[in-house]
Amino acid sequence: MKKIISAFMILVFSLSITAQEHTSETVKDKEKTEASFFWGLFKSKRYPKDKTVVFDFEVSKTSEELNSTKENEYKEKSILGGAIKWTKKKPKKEVMSIDPKAIQEIDTTIALKERFGFIANEIGDSRIVALGEQTHTPDISFKVRADLIEYLIEYHDFDLILFESGLFDIQLATENMQKSNSIQDLQNGLYGFWGQIPQHKRLFEYFQSKLDSKEGIAFAGFDHKVTSKLVGTTDIYSKTLSALLLDIDIDPNSTEYKEYIATWQAIEENRKKGGLSQLVFPMTETEKNHFAKLSAYFQQKVLATNNKLWQHIIRGYDEGVILYSDFSMEKAQSDPSYILKINNNRDRLMADNLKFLLGEVYKDKKIILIGATYHFSKNVDKVTPNNIMGVDFSKSYTAGELISTEYDEKIFTIGFTAPASYTCNNDVYKGSLACLQKNKGYDIAYHPLHQWNLEEEDESKQQILRLFVPQMATKHPNWNEVLDAVVLINK
Repeated sequence: MKKIISAFMILVFSLSITAQEHTSETVKDKEKTEASFFWGLFKSKRYPKDKTVVFDFEVSKTSEELNSTKENEYKEKSILGGAIKWTKKKPKKEVMSIDPKAIQEIDTTIALKERFGFIANEIGDSRIVALGEQTHTPDISFKVRADLIEYLIEYHDFDLILFESGLFDIQLATENMQKSNSIQDLQNGLYGFWGQIPQHKRLFEYFQSKLDSKEGIAFAGFDHKVTSKLVGTTDIYSKTLSALLLDIDIDPNSTEYKEYIATWQAIEENRKKGGLSQLVFPMTETEKNHFAKLSAYFQQKVLATNNKLWQHIIRGYDEGVILYSDFSMEKAQSDPSYILKINNNRDRLMADNLKFLLGEVYKDKKIILIGATYHFSKNVDKVTPNNIMGVDFSKSYTAGELISTEYDEKIFTIGFTAPASYTCNNDVYKGSLACLQKNKGYDIAYHPLHQWNLEEEDESKQQILRLFVPQMATKHPNWNEVLDAVVLINK
């Protein structure tokens, strides 16, 4: 039965590309906390590629290269699945054990400035704040986070939002938005569970007011694959790609150009079938290798014109096509290593996009990251139980981990949990943060993990957090190595 449920959830997430079709009523009907791990099923990170499919052109550094250039700053953490992870050495600071007085109530009935006034001291001079959701199932935590986004923009001058959405999807959506002066165009480029939900109604109204007043808030995506109906059910990508290549004087009669554009046209036509076809474009090993070589060839041509943005778009979207080309429900259900490979490669590609966007395109911006908490977390390999809905955390890499080598001191990460109830007279939860919060009478509260010494090697004494799946209690030897703070919501 567990395998059937897991397989069903994989199927549902694979179809989330069609989430733009969801109406607010549909979302509301499904608005509940459910043990979904949708965000974890197609995430990719540092994982050895299939040796039969090799991209000849690679811009981003490998972990080994990063280690050799930063060996004085980083230490080898663990060797898992053929990959090496590093954690930045931070200067030791005095931290106290859990102080219930430091738990901050988030009272949704008072004005934003008073509600989140404590945040200023928390984030300090961090240029980047990552706000993660437990799952992609909308609930009250989405509204709480939306209010915090508005607060950060209004009172702390944050001026860019990076969504866990397709790099090209949001580029196209923002171009449309600038022409129409309508925030609806941005919403059309997002997943439906962000763009079309009642919890974000006020937030998009706020964005519209900023757009109307010409106040500069920018939007971008950092995912490596097509994520919206705007792109996923049209031929806009192949047309834009074709125009770009012709604009840099690629010969339209060349075999490479004809084969490459024809492949993307076939991918788009396949997506129109709906269902898994929106994710999966079947390819043989020979076809995958040939497509990879074409991709590398055109990446080099585009990069030669110093168009790094489109080099990243091409690389990510093409690798995504290859990555999901042999996906099937049977394989996802029976082969955990296959899901791990997809997960790890997705986060690797997202981390590469983030490094580029944070370090080159938007290096002078104050940035809010929106996505799944898992993507922004670090050191998840020590989470127990380490197998969560079929994903082996002990061999997982997150985008947060991979960008921490360069941005650890600049990013402040807050995870938001879905509403959950806790039995606090139970020995399991008695000393948990959730029960400390409950004892204070707070429905919604902020817990500053970075302030506290939560280190505990004895698993029986480790803090419990339902951080990744609402119904699953997980432990970690030191949660403040995973993220800086968490917002818990008690039912």
